[in-house]
Amino acid sequence: MRGGEDCVCFSKSRSTKLEREAESPSILRRTNTSSAPLISPENGVTIGSNGSRVRGEIDERASVAEPIYKASSSIAYLIMGSYCCFKCQNLIAFHDDIVSKDFQARSGRAFLFGHAINIKEGPKEDRQLITGLHTVSDVYCSDCGEELGWKYVRAYEASQKYKEGKIILEKFKIVRTNHC
Repeated sequence: MRGGEDCVCFSKSRSTKLEREAESPSILRRTNTSSAPLISPENGVTIGSNGSRVRGEIDERASVAEPIYKASSSIAYLIMGSYCCFKCQNLIAFHDDIVSKDFQARSGRAFLFGHAINIKEGPKEDRQLITGLHTVSDVYCSDCGEELGWKYVRAYEASQKYKEGKIILEKFKIVRTNHC
């Protein structure tokens, strides 16, 4: 394993880490071929075409730098928070995907998510809910099979159309964590 490519190292000093990343050509790979500056999504530092660190405004021609290692993509999930199945700790959704926390489920409070992962959908059925008639499918944890909520497939009332394709997860069936 060559330094920094297959692992993520954390340093006590943010400036030291930024300097190491700016000086290390193995950390970033260009996704464009122009002479525009490069932007590192991990730290927001702009790297000039000559490899130097640039401060100030970002050139409109800049493109996003692509990390060579995949581990950095999971760091974002650790920072923003995630929701896991309460029974098996399977990752289900991310905090940034919450559309609303003001929903009521059969057994209490629920969250409306724009996107969820690691779930299985049950058969579609028409169900009369508090806000009217909807076509929904129950959603289950893909690992343990626990019912977590439902997905809105179709809303019959115009005012409820925004729910289509979104997922309700019952609050007591998920746990918020920074490390599923």
